[in-house]
Amino acid sequence: MKADARVEKLLMPGELEVMRTKPDLGAWWVGIGAPRVALGLLVAGFSIRSDQLVIELLGVAFLVVVVASVIATRLRLEATRYVLTNVRAIHVSGVLRSDCEWLTWRKVTDVSIARSMSDRFMKTATIQIHSANESSAFRALDEVPNPLAFADTIAALVTSDA
Repeated sequence: MKADARVEKLLMPGELEVMRTKPDLGAWWVGIGAPRVALGLLVAGFSIRSDQLVIELLGVAFLVVVVASVIATRLRLEATRYVLTNVRAIHVSGVLRSDCEWLTWRKVTDVSIARSMSDRFMKTATIQIHSANESSAFRALDEVPNPLAFADTIAALVTSDA
């Protein structure tokens, strides 16, 4: 089932969607994807120049594993949605398995925005919504495009719920 269809099924009667976004794939590619592939190519390139077959095979195997992990991560990000409603924040993810977590606005204590250099360049950020429940499993929302507007929307929803 596609991520947007999963989100639609999660919304409760009367719950209004305020904002929906997904991770910025370009920012992920610049920050993580391309460097991993470059590392894989570098290791494979050096290993292929070796005189030992075992080292050549290990280098090529390393490249295959790196490329497979990049593809798997790309698919996972494509299936990820961050949704803000009038009741809660929802994080839907997963390709082979379907993960969903949410946090009601009543339990939100703080919101933090973390921006690496590549995040600033790509105009994204990681947003963490902190809960009054310290053991809450609600994870960070990574590679959020237009993070200041997203965080402002969260702040407006948290204060309107108070």
